[in-house]
Amino acid sequence: MSYKLERTPNTLRILETLLTELIDSEETYIEKLSLIIRYLEEFRKKKPQVPVPDDLRSYKGLFVFCNVEDIYRWHKEVFMLSLVKYRQCSSQLGNAFVSSETHFHMYCKYCNNVPIAEFIVTEHLEYFNQLSQAFGHKPGELLELLKIPTLRLAEYRILLSRIAEHLKMLEADWESVNGAYNMIEKIFKHTTDFNALEGMKNYEDNIYEHGKLIFHNYLTCKYEGKTRRHYVILFKRLLVFADKQETRDKNAMPSYTYRLQIPMNKLILKELPGHKFTLRSTDPQCEDLCIVCNGESDQLHYLWLQQIKSQLKMQTDLIAALQNPTAQYERQL
Repeated sequence: MSYKLERTPNTLRILETLLTELIDSEETYIEKLSLIIRYLEEFRKKKPQVPVPDDLRSYKGLFVFCNVEDIYRWHKEVFMLSLVKYRQCSSQLGNAFVSSETHFHMYCKYCNNVPIAEFIVTEHLEYFNQLSQAFGHKPGELLELLKIPTLRLAEYRILLSRIAEHLKMLEADWESVNGAYNMIEKIFKHTTDFNALEGMKNYEDNIYEHGKLIFHNYLTCKYEGKTRRHYVILFKRLLVFADKQETRDKNAMPSYTYRLQIPMNKLILKELPGHKFTLRSTDPQCEDLCIVCNGESDQLHYLWLQQIKSQLKMQTDLIAALQNPTAQYERQL
């Protein structure tokens, strides 16, 4: 008997255990999220069991819970059902994750809000501990619960990595699950990136209002008679140009200083000879702005063009669909 055949029964048992753990831990996760929702629902009541401090009644109180209700509803009503659906077809399990990438981006906003939420809860610990007591729970429970979504992302990474590993050992189709692992890794990276960008100097808007973070890297930019090396951040609805200051500490996040921006619906892209392209703004506030850009390598240059073109095409398609939905539907048939 070959080594592969000898190890197959054990590998199958481990794979089955991992799949069961994924489903069971998802149920546990939803139950823990429901505990946070209980605090939120009590906080919203017109006549709560425990009087809400005056300064928490404003937007400050909403920072505690951020978008956790959206995360909870989606996991309970959609994602859990998707995991169960693919439970008997483990090689396609990754589809449950990859097809939900947009929803997983909710974690970027939530995870970056956690330090603010923890600060506010600590500041009003007496109130939240009274709530915990009213629920029959231990003091300080909410502080622990607020960390749960961040920890769940880490659990997904571990479980998906191990499931992919054992599918590969069985010479089964493991690429779907590996794709899911890579997607979760990307969410982690976006979370870190958002955390750094949120503190951008001289930037007064809310960074979360510009949609999904699509791509970011350096571009050499020439405008107003000067050549500058900007770190450019492409969001779904905005292109931001900034200066990036790296730190000597590899574990510390870089800092960013805002320079300028172009809304994506006010952007005209034009390719030029000599490995360059222009980004022209039609925004009335800076309509004379025209930036000549080039990537710092052939690969980066291509990636920038590809990403910007893709976003502009999506905008054009969306506008066309809104203006003539019937024609757009017929083209898709």
